[in-house]
Amino acid sequence: MKNEPSIGGRFGIEVWSSRGLWIVLVLLCFGTITSEAAGTALAWDPSPSPGVVGYKVHYGSISGTYTQIIDVGNVTNTVVTNLVVGTTNYFAVTSYDSTGLESQPSNEISAIVRGLLGRYVFYNHSAWDGNSAVANAADDQAIAPDKTPLRRGGIATFANYTSFSLGVNGIMIDIVQGGAVSASDFQFKVGNNNTPSTWGGAPSPVSVTVRAGAGTNGTDRVTIIWADNAIQKEWLEITVLATANTGLLSPDIFYFGNAIGETGNSAADAKVDPNDELLARANPANVLHPAALTNPYDFNRDKRVDPSDQLIARANQTSVLTCLRLLNLTALAGQGLSSMGGKVARAGDSQLALPPELPPAGKPRTSAPSAGTSQASSGARKPAASPTQNQQPAVPTSQRVFGIPSMLSVSHNNQETLIALWGVVGATFDIQSNTDLHNPNGWNTETNLSLTTSDQLPPDLQNGQKQLGVAGLAFTAAMRTWTVSPSQAEPMRFYRAVMADNYAILANQALQAQGHASRLIAVRMPGTDPRVVCYVADQNAYLDYDEQIYSIRVQPSDQTIREIAQKVASSMGQNWTSASEFTMANGAKQVIATVVETDAPASDPQPGQVSGRAGAGMTIDF
Repeated sequence: MKNEPSIGGRFGIEVWSSRGLWIVLVLLCFGTITSEAAGTALAWDPSPSPGVVGYKVHYGSISGTYTQIIDVGNVTNTVVTNLVVGTTNYFAVTSYDSTGLESQPSNEISAIVRGLLGRYVFYNHSAWDGNSAVANAADDQAIAPDKTPLRRGGIATFANYTSFSLGVNGIMIDIVQGGAVSASDFQFKVGNNNTPSTWGGAPSPVSVTVRAGAGTNGTDRVTIIWADNAIQKEWLEITVLATANTGLLSPDIFYFGNAIGETGNSAADAKVDPNDELLARANPANVLHPAALTNPYDFNRDKRVDPSDQLIARANQTSVLTCLRLLNLTALAGQGLSSMGGKVARAGDSQLALPPELPPAGKPRTSAPSAGTSQASSGARKPAASPTQNQQPAVPTSQRVFGIPSMLSVSHNNQETLIALWGVVGATFDIQSNTDLHNPNGWNTETNLSLTTSDQLPPDLQNGQKQLGVAGLAFTAAMRTWTVSPSQAEPMRFYRAVMADNYAILANQALQAQGHASRLIAVRMPGTDPRVVCYVADQNAYLDYDEQIYSIRVQPSDQTIREIAQKVASSMGQNWTSASEFTMANGAKQVIATVVETDAPASDPQPGQVSGRAGAGMTIDF
């Protein structure tokens, strides 16, 4: 597992799991600012065959054709992750015995994820929607493409607030298969400090309108309109409640702000002062050369920048005490990130029945399900068996840890540039700079920084670490700052942080220092770098960093190298060839045991045992 350079991005404590309803099918969506990666939680009845030792989930985007297979072990529920919100997926389950003999598949179910695909602010009652104050399709042309919602865990920038002279008067939300959404499915608050819990209620919206199929990818677009200037020079908190109409399992919270007459000329604050008026004067636009929708000087959004915009900036000047605050919501990281609800797409296949019994001994093994082989099982659904004392936890969880992935923030004070590096304790970074992003060879290392303490973090973040379980023990969020003095001759300089460490190795070092029995396992798969995970014996699980959703997976597993390798490969939709347990000392890797997939399992070394074929030409090349 290699760590790519980080030039920024969103991060925060974001915990998600498969807890919740196991009635038939639960679809969970774990949101980010720009995309949603979905997980489907499945449950089925145990097979009646006495020799069953495990189950496999088969799924794909075409009915009867399953391109993905997950070996979930001897449990009767699991979560299939990394699905796409709004797409239909088809699922079936098979059981298998200790020889690998596999049953015919269960009945097939199909499901589509409900949830949010878009959160927008738009300039209602402006030239961009025909100066109409009511909700209609023309409002889509007034969506601010350069504005994105602020989420809990983030720090506000000019991208999160508008300078519109009518304030925040229009919000749009795209919902996958939304119901009869109304104002009762939302809560609205307004305020201007870093503690939204202290904010007051917002003015009631004038209207809440749903246009079916008008949103992104055919979603339902909800348009919410307030009276002009009812919300101005402050922040609006929008909470999409978890209701039958929204399909959410937990609320989704986001923010848009407004600072009338602000041009975004300072990253340090949102003050409106004479500089904003002067910038509007220096950047005119007229009917022959109209202002673009994203023009920061067109405060009234009439497609012109003229004296009226200068007067708007002059009439709405603010000071350090009265300006819109650049909210810092890092202390609320992980809150208000919705879990999406599930909907069974076909009424005829409303549940997964138990897989058919295994074939009698000596019968040929059935092939994996493919087109035309999916079949429904007979019999009524039985209650799922209770977990036994030795049964592994049924469902893995994934957790967002503050500082993973790493991120840089840059601020300016007088002639100095202050760089803040966010990551986890134990990580070492090269801070590199470049004056031309189009030149990949132009990056030069400016300094080397190691994160050794979390003292600079807010107390709330330090306390929140304890709630993350083993992931919180393994990864402690940290921050360091570095001051540079850029050359006056340079118009702009870019910075990035390159992390040489591996998150699994960092976890192993941290856990062993706290007395936990942890081990490093490298799993080799064709066509990709070895995947390194940290197995934690007292948790019966391994920690694995998922680069796609920037989270730490806590995956229940037996302690053998073979079992860990099988689960790692299955989670990536890959086959594994070999896996090694290894140690790290002073940056050097030492292989102590290796398991080859084609070898007989009986020849595998016991956990922690030095293997006679430990080396066997194997390398940990990451």
